[in-house]
Amino acid sequence: MSSFLLEGFVRPIYPNQRRIRFWYSAGLKTPPTRVRSIFVKNFTYPNKNTLLTSQTHYVKIPKMTIEKPYPEITFERMQQKDLEQVMAIEEEAFPDPWSKSFFTQELRKRKTYIHLYIVRLNNEVIGYIVFYLFRGEGHIMNIAVTSEYRRRGVAKYLLASALEVVRKNAGEEVFLEVSVNNTAAQELYKQFGFEVYGIRKRYYSNGEDAYVLRKEVQR
Repeated sequence: MSSFLLEGFVRPIYPNQRRIRFWYSAGLKTPPTRVRSIFVKNFTYPNKNTLLTSQTHYVKIPKMTIEKPYPEITFERMQQKDLEQVMAIEEEAFPDPWSKSFFTQELRKRKTYIHLYIVRLNNEVIGYIVFYLFRGEGHIMNIAVTSEYRRRGVAKYLLASALEVVRKNAGEEVFLEVSVNNTAAQELYKQFGFEVYGIRKRYYSNGEDAYVLRKEVQR
């Protein structure tokens, strides 16, 4: 599976995989109840010694101004009524799309660590982002834009808006995964202050490695 199509789309094969290093250190064999692992079939826990390597330093980056690619575009919480359009984008963007039931279940919860947002233009959903935020740590799980609006700044607007939500909710750091071969996506993330934190070997279903990127949230 390729994690990226255009303009910074990240698609981890296992959104909560990075937490495995904490589960091992705590002696846990399964994820915490609230950090769910419903996204992968036949998942095998990797060796804890191969999860993260090549850790590097990171620096603080000034907070970015959120620029709208279109004056009328809005960043909104995803609702049940948006799912038909969201699933159309999901199925267009990824060869192994998430199920509609995942979105439905998360939207029904009164309290969840997973946040779902969409961008709307002229009453049409043209992109969405999914991320979780738990105890100050954010993780970008999924981001996609409909093909008609790719390479037009929509993904950048989605990511910037999501990072602002993390900041307002006392988030301290944000992680994501990106293919080591996707230089275009890496350049986008560098604009937001993300730096290489480690690498996951054979992270994607097609055997590609993934960089783990980290960004410190500005106050």
